[in-house]
Amino acid sequence: MTAANIPKALRAGIVYNGIKGCPMKKICCLGLLLTWTLWTRTQTPTSDSWLAAPGLANQQKCQASINDKLEVWKQFKDAKFGKNSVTFTSNNTTMTYVCLPEADDPRKAKPGQTKANL
Repeated sequence: MTAANIPKALRAGIVYNGIKGCPMKKICCLGLLLTWTLWTRTQTPTSDSWLAAPGLANQQKCQASINDKLEVWKQFKDAKFGKNSVTFTSNNTTMTYVCLPEADDPRKAKPGQTKANL
């Protein structure tokens, strides 16, 4: 086989259908690496917990999910809203919503940071 018989994509190092360097695999892998998690932090006078909802396709979908959740809480008269949070004054409970890349975990304190600062 001569160089002229090899498709240009193969000569450039891009190969398809499972052969070395398949662009679709790269795109899929990047997509998996760039999924987002919606974290919900619930703080009450006696507890502080986090709940993850992983697998959102992008940051915009994650933020839209936050907006949907905050919209639901608007029916409660004791709800006070922050940017991405709601506090219920009757029981002193706050729910804070945070969108992070799926590999990030807000429960893990960074060096020099305490859990209370998250």
